[in-house]
Amino acid sequence: MNKIMNISLISDDKFVTYIATLIVSILKNSSENDKFCFHLIEDGIKDENKNKLLMLKEIKDFEIKFYKPNYKNVEKYKKWQETFKKNGYPIWHYSVFIKLDIPFILKDLDNVLFIDADSIVLNKLNYVFNMDISNHFLICESWYCKGLKNLDPKLYKYILDIGYKNPEYNCVHGAVLLFNIKK
Repeated sequence: MNKIMNISLISDDKFVTYIATLIVSILKNSSENDKFCFHLIEDGIKDENKNKLLMLKEIKDFEIKFYKPNYKNVEKYKKWQETFKKNGYPIWHYSVFIKLDIPFILKDLDNVLFIDADSIVLNKLNYVFNMDISNHFLICESWYCKGLKNLDPKLYKYILDIGYKNPEYNCVHGAVLLFNIKK
């Protein structure tokens, strides 16, 4: 594959080690001719840690571009985080919602693969970028949550209240998302 594989990542300064591990796993599991551009949407990564990420080019050359999130949206996402906390779900940090902004932040790309910071890639990514996604806005893994209603009625009710229909069968797993931005 000679085209550049665009990969979006989201991190703050606390997650740089995870981002570095993810990038290393991608580089180590790539072909010699694979080219990568990492689009890192960052909220407060120190220059020292940005330089550490750049040092990963010693493994294999790649491009990395740093972006700031839309801070107007970040404020909204922080409110969502507080709502989840009030409803008994303190596990979701506001940054998980920043992935909703990827098509807007990276609007000049045709497509981009988002991977959660705490992931590891164990194989080449060529097959993902060779998929025909021209008829889709988003390719993702469906998440089957049978029993969610009984397992966590409070979360189930909250998901229904925000307008999601049938969350037990139609959940989207957001750890890996392939965006068709040009669509």
